[in-house]
Amino acid sequence: MQQPPDSHAFIFVTGLHRSGTSLLQRCLRRHPQISGFHDTGASEDEGQHLQTVLPRGGAYGGPGRFGRHPGAHMTESHFLATPQTTAALFAQWRPYWDLTRPFLLEKTPITLLRTRFFQSLFPNCHFVVIIRHPAPVALATYNALASFGAADGLTVADLIEHWLICHEIFRRDAPRLRRLFVLKYEDFVAAPQAVADATYAFLGLPSHPVGVAIELDINGRYRVQWQAMRRDPARQALVEGAIHLEPRIRLFGYSLNDWSACVPVPWLGADSENAPP
Repeated sequence: MQQPPDSHAFIFVTGLHRSGTSLLQRCLRRHPQISGFHDTGASEDEGQHLQTVLPRGGAYGGPGRFGRHPGAHMTESHFLATPQTTAALFAQWRPYWDLTRPFLLEKTPITLLRTRFFQSLFPNCHFVVIIRHPAPVALATYNALASFGAADGLTVADLIEHWLICHEIFRRDAPRLRRLFVLKYEDFVAAPQAVADATYAFLGLPSHPVGVAIELDINGRYRVQWQAMRRDPARQALVEGAIHLEPRIRLFGYSLNDWSACVPVPWLGADSENAPP
């Protein structure tokens, strides 16, 4: 007899592309009580590529674009928020999990805009959201898109604004989530085991060694690129348009003027009881 979805607890790891979701997933799926997708052949072992029930991020423009599409934001009122969707998703994801483990982990960036939707499908779920400074996220995304010839007129400033759009939607949804843990990428790479242990404590699990190689100052290379672009008359227009976004960025504890600033925000790094009103 096949196990129903409610026989497990689900962990949805999410955050924008280039925010550290893959790194966090690799860490958490090593825990003996967690099963996460691996060696699936899908890009970054993302659950969106292992199902045909829900539109993938690419349907809304893909990395750096999906947050601007009105259809990308899904909540409990969406027409697909049904028991039939739950059953179909679980049936398609089930072969990639070890069902002897009590926690089943899935990771997809666009889930940042679908937290309320997934909570309605899988009531016994936990959300682990990782947030990274918007400028490195934007630069890394821009570099990746440009390498494939897919930037199509996007600027780094556009991508920083996309970061804000997505995180502001998530911030509005956060108070509706029953089990939410938000962490910052910068804190994770600075103290991987401590942040992993805090995440496991949120899940009600004992500590487990991180066991994953983590580069400490990966933001540094993007800071160099950012500064070079601001000095280059031919490229400065790609980044200068983001300066006016500083007040909105500061609400998430970051700054374009001081990349070393990673100011704690009350609702970040804690469970949903501390989510913003």
